[in-house]
Order: sequence, then C-alpha cells, then structure tokens
Amino acid sequence: MNIFTNTPRERYVDAMKAGLSFIASGRLGEYDLLRADYPDESFELFVMDGDTPAGSLLLHPWDEPEGYQVRHASVADSHRQLGLIRKLYLHLIGTGMTLVSDSERSPEAERMWRWLASNGQVGLSLLPAVPDEGMEGELPVASVSALDAIEARDEWHYVARGLGMTAQMDGQEERIAGAPRTVYHVTPARNLSRIRSEGLIPRVGARSKRLGEKVPAVFVFPTIDDVDVAMDQWLLDEFPESTRLALLKVDLPPDLPCHSDVEYEIGVRAPIPPCALTVLSTDLGNEVGVRHLVEPEPTERTGGFGR
Repeated sequence: MNIFTNTPRERYVDAMKAGLSFIASGRLGEYDLLRADYPDESFELFVMDGDTPAGSLLLHPWDEPEGYQVRHASVADSHRQLGLIRKLYLHLIGTGMTLVSDSERSPEAERMWRWLASNGQVGLSLLPAVPDEGMEGELPVASVSALDAIEARDEWHYVARGLGMTAQMDGQEERIAGAPRTVYHVTPARNLSRIRSEGLIPRVGARSKRLGEKVPAVFVFPTIDDVDVAMDQWLLDEFPESTRLALLKVDLPPDLPCHSDVEYEIGVRAPIPPCALTVLSTDLGNEVGVRHLVEPEPTERTGGFGR
C-alpha cells in the first residue's frame, strides 16, 4: 500500500464515473465521511473537506468478522501533515473494525503501522504473508522497539485491533477494569522458562485451531473450581500422557480485552506480563485436587514471577 499514490480527487472522480453511489458514513472530526461500495465487496472511504476529497482509504474484506485489508490510501497535497489517515485508522479501529496491511508497504505506510504500535488504544500483531508451519497464528507486538528485533517485516501483514473494542467479536466480551482479577492458566511445565521471561503471549494453539479459533488468545479459567472440573473431565486429554503440567495464578492487569463463549473459560487477547503470574504447581497431574493450591499462604516471588 502506498499512501501517496493517486490523489483522493482522482479516485473520487473514477468512482463517480464507475456509477458508484456514495453513502454518508459519519464524521471524522470536522470532516464528513462518504462511502463508495465496489462490486467485489471492497469499499472506499473518502474524507471530505466540504466538496473536496481530502483523503481516501480503500478496504477489502479480510478473513475475520469486521476484518478489512487496506489496499490503498491517499492524502491530498493540501491536507498532508494533518494526520488524516492516522485519524481515520483510529476511527475505524474504534468502531470495532480489524485493519490488516498489505505485505508490501511504502516507507510512509511502514511508519503508519509502526505509529499504531505506539498507540495505547490499539493492539498490533504480525501475521506471516506466507503461512509458516513454525508460526502459530499472529505474533503480538508489544512496542515499536519490539519491531526492530523482527527481521524481514515486508514478509508480514500488520493486524490492528482496538483494545477493549467489542463490535468484531462474537459471544460475550468483557473489558476487565479496576482492580486486577485473579484467574488461572494451565500450561506444560516445559514452557515455564519462556514464560518467566516473556509472560503469556496470545497464540492460536492446536486446540484453538481444532475449534475454529482464528484470533490469538491466552485461555484462562475464571475460578479454581473450573480448573478442577477441567482436569477431571477433559483437560488431561489435550496433552500427551507424559506431559507434566503447571498451574499459574494470573492477576489480570486492568483493561485487558477478553472474550468468552462459555462460563468456564476466558480468552485474553493481549500479552500478560511475568509480574502478573505466580506458579502454584509444576506437576498439576499429580496433585490431589487443586483447591488447596489457592489457600492463603506466603509465596516467594522472584523478579515478579512466582516460584
């Protein structure tokens, strides 16, 4: 996507010549938004300064509810340096839309997506342009500096979602606010070393793929009783018999985006830092029940990560 190729006026005139109808689509600050729908289900938003097209954004449906790939963006010379496209991105993400980049981006577009990574209202991930068996789902981007450690960014799509937005989600959506909420996460004990340094990173794991999940998440249990029931009824069947399981207590930071289709499980759609985690057991399968693991008792913490 090249932000400065073809002017908004040229695209507006071409849309009129094609006989497309323009539909009022709200406002962006002092500007009106007009939407033109194309036969292939794409649509273009025009940012109108009176009768003058100041900017445009062409979007094509992406394989996710309310997901759209940015195919083209442009800004009129008279309206550059005003942040119109940035404001339009945030406006659309704020309505619950997921925006996906092209894998090939101009320097201007690259700066745009990197800017989104620094915005506290947006969750940014990377998705391989070519499916990779070694990469499960998306790779969340914690900060702009984290992008510098990732090579060959032109081989990735950027995926931007609003933190706490609900319009693109099915089922029950909860934005956890206020004091941290205690939940529980079960993982193979071999993952603890990585979790100690990285925390819990949203992924689309094998079980999620089997269940048709497409959005990366960290799945947690709302109560210790839910862990107990899962261990008794189905959770052990999800792992090889030789796998040793660990149980983590998770103090969810405020305002993390969460999703739930069932009462016994919550999907957290943002990274959870190591400081929010405490290890309750490193051999959960051999515990006699699990409720005793949450009885109040002193727990040593080292570097923000429980024993």
